[in-house]
Amino acid sequence: MLDAYLSKKGHPSALSHEEWERLRDALIFDSEGHARPAAHERYLVFQRKLDQLRREHGIEVSVKTWVLPQNPGRAAFGSDALQALEKIQNARNALNAVYDSLKGKIPSRRACAWICITDLAVNSGISDPDVLMCVATAAHERIGLLVIGEEVHLEVCREGRTLEDGPVKRFLVSARSLPLLDELATPSKAKLYERNAEDPYVAPLVSAFGLPNGASIESGVSWLCHWSDHYNGLHRPGIQGGVLSGRIATYSLSRTDLVAARFGERLLPVMKPDDKAEASVADASDGIRDPNWRKHHKDKGLEDALDARSLLFELRHALNRFHDRRQDEGKGKDTGKSDKAASAQKIRQKSPHFTRADASAAMRSAIRRASSSVPKNIFLLANWAVYLLEKGTRWRKEVAGSTVKRYMDTLTSGFKALSHSIDITNADPEEVTDFYQHVIDPTLAGSDSEDTREPKEAQQYVLDRLVEFHRYAERFGAVSPYWDQISQGLSNSAVSPGFVSVDEYLLALERLCPDPRDATPSQLQRGFFLLLLHRFGVRGQEAIHLSMRNWVELADTVVLIVDHRHLRLKTPGSRRKVPLLEPLTSFEREVVEAWFDFRKGSTDFSSKARLLVNVDGVTPVSDLSDLRAHVTAALRWATNNPDIKPHHARHSLGSVAGHLTLVEPWNLHHVWATCTPKKIEFNGHVRKLLLGTEAPTRRAIWAISRLLGHSRSDTTCTSYLHFLLDWCSQTSRGLPDCQLSGKAKRKLARVTYLDNEARAPKPQLDPASSLTPEYQPLSAAVAMEYLRSRSRGVSSARAGTGTFGRLSHESQTTLESRIGEVALRVSQHLPVAPPDPVAHLAGLVPEIRWPALLALAKQCDAKNLHLPVAALEQVTPGMQLILGNKEHFNRVKELQTRLGLHPNDIAVRVPARPRSEMELLLKGAGLEKYLETAPAKGKRHRIDPYTSKDADNPITYQHRFAVVVPPGSGSVFTDGLGLLVLWACVASSDLG
Repeated sequence: MLDAYLSKKGHPSALSHEEWERLRDALIFDSEGHARPAAHERYLVFQRKLDQLRREHGIEVSVKTWVLPQNPGRAAFGSDALQALEKIQNARNALNAVYDSLKGKIPSRRACAWICITDLAVNSGISDPDVLMCVATAAHERIGLLVIGEEVHLEVCREGRTLEDGPVKRFLVSARSLPLLDELATPSKAKLYERNAEDPYVAPLVSAFGLPNGASIESGVSWLCHWSDHYNGLHRPGIQGGVLSGRIATYSLSRTDLVAARFGERLLPVMKPDDKAEASVADASDGIRDPNWRKHHKDKGLEDALDARSLLFELRHALNRFHDRRQDEGKGKDTGKSDKAASAQKIRQKSPHFTRADASAAMRSAIRRASSSVPKNIFLLANWAVYLLEKGTRWRKEVAGSTVKRYMDTLTSGFKALSHSIDITNADPEEVTDFYQHVIDPTLAGSDSEDTREPKEAQQYVLDRLVEFHRYAERFGAVSPYWDQISQGLSNSAVSPGFVSVDEYLLALERLCPDPRDATPSQLQRGFFLLLLHRFGVRGQEAIHLSMRNWVELADTVVLIVDHRHLRLKTPGSRRKVPLLEPLTSFEREVVEAWFDFRKGSTDFSSKARLLVNVDGVTPVSDLSDLRAHVTAALRWATNNPDIKPHHARHSLGSVAGHLTLVEPWNLHHVWATCTPKKIEFNGHVRKLLLGTEAPTRRAIWAISRLLGHSRSDTTCTSYLHFLLDWCSQTSRGLPDCQLSGKAKRKLARVTYLDNEARAPKPQLDPASSLTPEYQPLSAAVAMEYLRSRSRGVSSARAGTGTFGRLSHESQTTLESRIGEVALRVSQHLPVAPPDPVAHLAGLVPEIRWPALLALAKQCDAKNLHLPVAALEQVTPGMQLILGNKEHFNRVKELQTRLGLHPNDIAVRVPARPRSEMELLLKGAGLEKYLETAPAKGKRHRIDPYTSKDADNPITYQHRFAVVVPPGSGSVFTDGLGLLVLWACVASSDLG
């Protein structure tokens, strides 16, 4: 048709652009505008003709491209995806027929494997080849079975790890497959693939798959993964297809965390032998020593101290001796009978009786002889090697000497090169992260040679060894690094799923800060730190480097801005704005207000200063290790989980935000019930807050990544969104023909029935516990800081908390009343009495003068300067100190002596006609050189009136002296106000 049409038109170059368009439409569409049969093939013929004209005649023809319209929902999928439903349905029908023929019997292990992998793929939607091959090969050490009510779950861990170590992937499976999975999870010496005839239960499945008779189970796994993956792509949300196929690596919560997320309860921890507790006995004697250890052991013949290189050489030598002996013994078993005696004699001559215990003793001896200059990280590495060698005697699982040597050699080069600059037991998470990254990839240290970069497989091996080493190092105080940053591009073997519910978080917060209205600064700091971790998901290092301006309150919510003013962030993605997803509770609001009042009254309260300031008021950066230690203890107490860490509070925010953003509203309660708000409208609020819309969008996962400060979404899915597999399980329930329901069989040996597991009781706060704050006694410095807080607008109740600690209610009330008397006296001249006289008096002092006054108050405490409460009577409305008797003169003399005041600091004002006895008191106190200079002619220095409260002298003295501050003298007091405030603080702190 095409050639005939072109021949009628003459040469093809004679056709116009419109004629080429009409020719293309005539080939593809009929007269009614519908696509002709085989329209796509017709269009391809047309395109090939245009290509021929271009090559042979140089004719360039430009027409619009055209594709065959498809169903918009399936346009992105290939032809296999369109056939997936039929393939999966055929497999389901064959599987149902096999289950019917079983009638409750347990077939051969080979048949169990075929049936189980088919059930997992077609009903549970699992298309991850690693999971299916784990079941197909009956890797019982990696398989766990869990029953919750009538729900049956399969747990699978990574190769080379155990279920106890984790992390695990948990899938919802059919109840009818439980007995078969239990058979595969039971250790057996029988060969899985051993068969003498065709299995009647396997043949229907192989036939339904379209595989040849006698096909291997590997081919069955490949078929199931292929078609199940396509089926998931069409019938599930896109992220679920990636999760179930293993392309998106993610892990489930531990069992106790799962119970907390679903039911708001905790499992009772099972008491079992702990390798950490057992190892601590051996490590306490000659483990990680203090650098000054050798100074106290000069008399023990340790002149031959080993440096780091020699220490590692001695350790390798001991492992080699033990390793060589084991090899020779193995070779001796293979020799003939005539050579056995000679071989045994050769072994005894080479290393007589060098057992595992001998190797351990030799290694410990080398550690004891090590020099104090050996870096602590090398000591940790050496003790870890000894622990690995001895671990077999405690766990009945020997670790070969060659394995220990290989593990140690893997980390040795990086540790030797970098340990001089960092001690991981005294470093923050960022420093430990950098150290481990350099150990994994030496090119980060600045090496120019590309040959130094190890392949990904080798880097993965180093990462796995670092994870094992760090578990050992944690007992010596090493903080956890950011494993998600270390493992970028690798399979993260250090994923540590964890969950802290809102109720548990509030309980831990109350333990850290029982009463915000009567809390010490340290309690407020720890509580506010935990609030930042759980409510905003910031990292610990980010929390202590936030600025005050990063806390932005808008109406009834808060937005936290994470920037790089005080901290160099790891990636640009770490710069973010984190909104408060749920309003603060009244208790949380009290913690926040109390912390801000402390920060406002006792520290640098500028907008650029740190939000989480140190409570000592001196160092600007808070002690992160101290905060982590206290928050960790509170979280473990609240969750009854010894594995919980502060970083899991950040995990919890990510999981909850993802749960409310990704999961369908009707499915929320079935995934994690405790994370589901009582009002379903709250789910829409969170979506609108994070996404700007409540409509479905592909930006949801990226919104969670931005909330947590991740530059890559795979980090978020792998290490933080621990609900994804539970979401997939609940989605499977709603798919047509997925048979997951049923009654789970009871009393199976390898199955854990969670309903029968004991629940931990709810932790209860003890009102009379040691968490009651330790109150500080009154002192001049405490009173001065109290006044500074009052000058900054802090209430009297909140001003009792400062860098000094916390005042008791009685001390705070006493201090307020004593200074209040002076404040009322000073404000007598005002036309209207101030509503808060103490705040008014403190507000008269300029902010710039408070540091000098605080320094003087501390000097008074250091010099043991004490004034009785009666000294407050000497203060007058004109900010003078009246000298009316001998006691008055003695008090001023003591002040002058203890502080070393000079005549330009204070002056004694005398009346025009002083009384002789007053002049004698002045000379007796040695204050005659402090007399004020005579006033200019025509001027008069006035002395304020004074009424004595002494019963013996009730009248007003007409002839009295007064202490004033010389104007313009450059005194430390500047004016009489500074002297008045100092005098009032010293006298108000009198405990007598």
